[in-house]
Amino acid sequence: MGEFQPDAARRSSGGAGGGGWRVAGGGGRGCNVVGAARPVHWPTVAKRSTKAAADEVGTEPAAAGAGSGSRGGGKIPPVVILYGSDRSAQAEVVDDLRAQLKATHGEFDTVMFEAPGARAADVLDECRSLGLMVQRKLVIVNNAEEFVKEDDEEGSAPGEKTVREMFQAYCESPEPATTLVLRAAGKWTGGKLEKAALANGGMSRKCEPLSKDEAVALVMALAKEDPAGKARGKPLATPMSVEAAQRLVDAVGGSVGLLRSCVEKLRLAAVAFCPAGSAPAIGPKLVDLLVEMSREETIWAMQSSLLSGDPRRAMADLKAAVEISQHDEAGLSYAYVDLARKIDAAARMLKRGDNPMSVVGKLRLWGPGKDAAMDVARRVSTTTTATLLHSAVATDAAVKSGQGDPLRRMQVLTLRMARAFARPAR
Repeated sequence: MGEFQPDAARRSSGGAGGGGWRVAGGGGRGCNVVGAARPVHWPTVAKRSTKAAADEVGTEPAAAGAGSGSRGGGKIPPVVILYGSDRSAQAEVVDDLRAQLKATHGEFDTVMFEAPGARAADVLDECRSLGLMVQRKLVIVNNAEEFVKEDDEEGSAPGEKTVREMFQAYCESPEPATTLVLRAAGKWTGGKLEKAALANGGMSRKCEPLSKDEAVALVMALAKEDPAGKARGKPLATPMSVEAAQRLVDAVGGSVGLLRSCVEKLRLAAVAFCPAGSAPAIGPKLVDLLVEMSREETIWAMQSSLLSGDPRRAMADLKAAVEISQHDEAGLSYAYVDLARKIDAAARMLKRGDNPMSVVGKLRLWGPGKDAAMDVARRVSTTTTATLLHSAVATDAAVKSGQGDPLRRMQVLTLRMARAFARPAR
């Protein structure tokens, strides 16, 4: 296999699939836009077994009655209910709806409402009314859980329907020329409304991040089978090792949409950097280079570098965080203040004779850096830790208020802290 080698890529941050892979969890992509044409594929993102997650890659719409809701024969459902915390998975379903509307009807209008704030009458009027130029319509309601609460009432007159009852009545007799999408990121209670939607050809889908095992199985299947390439008639298999898949999932989590995006970027990079005469493959080195760490991981990486007492390592990691991972200095300065505060507090507690385990618990020093932090707190004087805390707070304030060059200020603080934490030469 032609696994990527860092030297061949010269560790370029502008290489294929560089930064900016994180997928925004919003809904549709603009209002009154003709749907973009792309292969229709209905991602199933509810919890499932590891084998099922791998087998599902690139599946076509299920037969009527399968899963939650029916889509018999690829028929576009009049009402779609999407709920769960994985907004990127919800966005994928909306994109697939657009693709199928484009393939079936050509042009169509997209109208989006944000709840709370929108009025039920306005949404339902939009669903029932027909456009002058374009007859087909996609109506999306974001934060629908706030819109159709069980106890929400739009009017106070006796006998007047609640918002939920109004939408239930619509689901019982939906407009054939409209597809209504209710997107809920918080707690969703389906009840009679959801039953009415399903009974009249609608669909309901729970969109939650996958477990780690499910996510690993999914990305390996995506890399091997290339469902998007199959749809274009040009599949490109780029096998991914188990270690690479685990690192990818550890870095970005179990969001289906984000994992798909990252696998496509890694596939392009694997092909671009593949040695001549070898088959492209995705290995852990490529994942480490091109997949951005989460903010929490970046913060810990910077703290670990500072605790090492190695100024060169700390400066190199700061440069990588700013130039490659594209983290701004204002966000990174939090890591420095957090570390300086904990080291100063730990040093003072140890000096007055507190139990080390009690110190660890009170300051929430968890993970592999716990021992390094306690070692620094034992060695460095409280005068030094207080000075470092003052410098970190001052730098944080200056960076966030735009005083001077933020990168230069962070570099100065990095050297100061790394040198203070270094072990004395023997």
